[in-house]
Amino acid sequence: MTAEDGSVRTEEELEEDESQPLILTKRDIGIFKMIHEHRYSANNQIRDAFWRGCSITSHVTYRRIQRLVNMGYLERTYSERSSCTVYYLTENGYKELQSRGLDSGLALYEKTEDFDRYSVHDMKVLSLRILFAELGLDQWRSERLLKDKDNLARFPDGVLNVRGLKIAIELENTVKQKMRYPEIFGYYGENTDYALVFMVMVKRLKNWMIDMNYDAKRVWFTHYDDLLKLREQTLFENRTASFHLNRII
Repeated sequence: MTAEDGSVRTEEELEEDESQPLILTKRDIGIFKMIHEHRYSANNQIRDAFWRGCSITSHVTYRRIQRLVNMGYLERTYSERSSCTVYYLTENGYKELQSRGLDSGLALYEKTEDFDRYSVHDMKVLSLRILFAELGLDQWRSERLLKDKDNLARFPDGVLNVRGLKIAIELENTVKQKMRYPEIFGYYGENTDYALVFMVMVKRLKNWMIDMNYDAKRVWFTHYDDLLKLREQTLFENRTASFHLNRII
């Protein structure tokens, strides 16, 4: 956009000048799209995804999000389980995506009474998407797309596409009973659409899980906290071998 003095203004300048009418930027549309594909997002996730490197103490992200709320593009609600405010897309925000062909073929998410039931799990999945994008692995298909657009009867929490190879991401927020895992591993044993399966465990891995029967060439385990902390140096392991994530980046 050109200012009155003829100078061209950057998107950052447009976003920070609250004295002018709101002009949606590419970053705003990117925020809408990410939230649309994952139902909702916390403020810190939006900051990490779109203001990478911005200080935690900076209020730039909050002020922009608040303006998008005030202008009717986003709504916010409080997640009791996650102890934070989360943002989701409004009809106005959805129409902006539709007008640009960026709605991904999904209907607008409408917050339900029990939306908070899975919020901790869902936001951890979104944090994984953001982390992988920071590492240069930004081809991600969300669970919502897999379910509602691809109409899969069964689907992982997300699919990461790395140079044409699909990696199924399963976030285990709680360790299931041992009897549940043969079904999961059996599904991935039969479904060869996925080159690899990353089982990201929030709780510490149990020895019995590593020793179970699964395709050891494709199924790999790691810890959620390690992944966020160690990033590309994260160790993935199974009963026969191990590797660091930077091997596939």
